[in-house]
Amino acid sequence: MKKAANVLIFGGTTEGRKAAEFLDETEISGIVSVATEAGAEELENLGNIRVLVGRRDEQGIEKLIEEEKIGLIIDAAHPFAEELRKNIAAAAVNSGASLIRLKRGTSGGNGENSTYFSSTEECAEALREIDGNILLTTGSKTIKEYTDRLDADRLYVRILPVNASIDAVKEAGLRNEHIIAMQGVFSKEMNRALIREFNIKCLVTKETGENGGFPEKLQAADAEGIKSYIIADPDESEGVSFAVLKKMLKEEYGISRKSEVVLIGMGSGDPDQLGSAACEALKTADFVIGAGRLIEAVSGRFQKIKEYDPEKILNIILKRNPGERTVVLYSGDTGFYSGASGLIKLLSKEGIKYRILPGLSSIQLLSARSGIAWDDAKIVSIHGRDADFTGAVKENSKVFMLLNNASDVRNIAEELISDGVYNAEIVIGIRLGYPDEKVVRADISECAGMSLEGIACCFILNKKTYSEVITPGRSDEAFVRGNVPMTKKAVRELSVCALKLRRDSVLWDIGAGTGSISVETALLSRNIKVVAVERNQEAIELIKENCVKAGLHNVEVVEGEAPEALKELECPTHVFIGGSGGHLREILNLLTGFGKRIRVVINAVSLETISETKEVLDTVEHTDESVVLAQISTASKAGNYRLMRAENPVYVVSFEIGGYKCIIQE
Repeated sequence: MKKAANVLIFGGTTEGRKAAEFLDETEISGIVSVATEAGAEELENLGNIRVLVGRRDEQGIEKLIEEEKIGLIIDAAHPFAEELRKNIAAAAVNSGASLIRLKRGTSGGNGENSTYFSSTEECAEALREIDGNILLTTGSKTIKEYTDRLDADRLYVRILPVNASIDAVKEAGLRNEHIIAMQGVFSKEMNRALIREFNIKCLVTKETGENGGFPEKLQAADAEGIKSYIIADPDESEGVSFAVLKKMLKEEYGISRKSEVVLIGMGSGDPDQLGSAACEALKTADFVIGAGRLIEAVSGRFQKIKEYDPEKILNIILKRNPGERTVVLYSGDTGFYSGASGLIKLLSKEGIKYRILPGLSSIQLLSARSGIAWDDAKIVSIHGRDADFTGAVKENSKVFMLLNNASDVRNIAEELISDGVYNAEIVIGIRLGYPDEKVVRADISECAGMSLEGIACCFILNKKTYSEVITPGRSDEAFVRGNVPMTKKAVRELSVCALKLRRDSVLWDIGAGTGSISVETALLSRNIKVVAVERNQEAIELIKENCVKAGLHNVEVVEGEAPEALKELECPTHVFIGGSGGHLREILNLLTGFGKRIRVVINAVSLETISETKEVLDTVEHTDESVVLAQISTASKAGNYRLMRAENPVYVVSFEIGGYKCIIQE
């Protein structure tokens, strides 16, 4: 395999720009040499490629090769830049650098009234026989060949809008109103417009190929019924196409694009809504991976792979060849309840670089279609997950919800009504971004009877919210008790405060009884997850009843005895032990095994529990210990008097455990 140190491209053409953009995506250092500032402007977005402006003779090219340690030259100069091509070839031979000639395709067909000439001089002589105005699109360098033979008043010249070109044309004798300084490439209609505007009878062009706008010129001339005079491509040297160049660079020089992974948010899934960066990524992709409806919506030369599992997508990426590009498609926005987060973690762990191109999220689309601002909305998703949406709606005047399907709306409305939410409106967006999209706006009572289908999301506008008390203190009468013991109000307040809960805590309430602690803590924040563990069947029914009475959806009830019932549960951040069944040591051993800091609060009433708690505290490593003996009396009325009645004394013991390499001594 040949070794190319740095690469030098002679550009200023479409082919040169494409070669430079390709080189910019590799690990190789590169330089692009262009003659004018206009050529440099087209390359200003390149990050790793240097652009040099200026014309160079053979010696200048040799000096550049030596100074920059050039190992490979790509000659993508204009086919009519004959002198430059000769200088490049000679400098390559003298310096020992490899040379590849990148040629543009000159096919563009023959016009109905086209005539080919071998040189500018031959063409200019033939124009003497043409009556009427002539449009020259051959540049400024050869303008004297025409003005020396033809009346300048019937010549119109289209050139690049750079000072050097304009000055050259003026010096040749053309007036300002005969100079068309414009940047191409030009469409057929633009060419036709110029022909009509200046009453052109003959269009003169070079055989520059498709990238130079050659076919569009001939098509315009034919459409307007005028002659086209063509100076044939003088480049008879051997060369390669851009596709062959890329293959040669990879196979002969080991130069290929850097591998890339791009994660694209497709919004609603309509490819017409994608931005230019996403379209470019798809255009250059080798593989496109995603859910079926997403990959079916895009088209290109890439291989489509139907997959949305992050682990499987990672395996596909790991098996790719160097230089191959992978695009992974996600619906909506990559940062809004998107599966992209799972793949991002895996890619980061593997050290694979990636780009993220976000899309329009469903909340943005529904906001745009409904005119409802979303910046003050509480966001909830029930798309493939559980969420306490009733609590969110009760506490917020505006809630946005991601749904599994529009059919969810009926169940949502029915559940909200059963929980006492009556003064609300639901705005549903169905198949947003598709031709058959629909926005339905209705009162919650109407939604309870609706039958809808399709990909959907919604706003729920609650006209009557309420703010719950966020401190513990529900009355004992607020709970259904039966024959099950219950932690009394004053002790509940002390115990819940001792827990020092946060809004995102995971609390185990072990020996939950009636669920009074579970209810009090779950009401502090809808984001707190409470797991009530209880072995008594009557108590379990009471816990469920009290949760329904309080309108809670963030309490999970687990039937069983600790510690066995705890082993499959999510690691807690906080634990309240109201009853251990004599297994306190085993429970704390289990908690220590998580290896994480966990705050524990124990209520001890019996002498046996107090003794067991003391023994455990003497043998387990812990911090932030606090022992409070609560001897509480509450007033009750007896006729015209209020008598204080003492409650059982309760030890409220709190401490932090875990994060230590220790086992509680037996």
